[in-house]
Amino acid sequence: MLTQDKLRTFAARGLIGVGIAGGPGDVDRVMDLLEHRGLQIRGEHAALIFGMLDDKMKVTNTAQVRIEETLAAKAAAAAQDRSGALSPAALRAAIDASGLDFTREPEHSEGGDLCPGYG
Repeated sequence: MLTQDKLRTFAARGLIGVGIAGGPGDVDRVMDLLEHRGLQIRGEHAALIFGMLDDKMKVTNTAQVRIEETLAAKAAAAAQDRSGALSPAALRAAIDASGLDFTREPEHSEGGDLCPGYG
């Protein structure tokens, strides 16, 4: 996600890079084309999505949304998979072998929710 201003800057740089120095009107035209036609990302069409966030117009694209949705689904599935989880006994043995003192050094136990079944 980036701001609309940043996208306009990229449009201006692109125009300058190809030798078109027509000014803000050309930047507006590029922005209109992007908004109406979208763009190609890795050979796939991606539409731009505009929305307000923190009082600024932000821009993302449908390809990025698909990536983030896929990542969220995979993360949720991985969080449910306990097939590789340590047993409470194995976890206790690893903690005991660490040499850390969880009683006198409580900073070692911060995030204790990550160690259910210990203690």
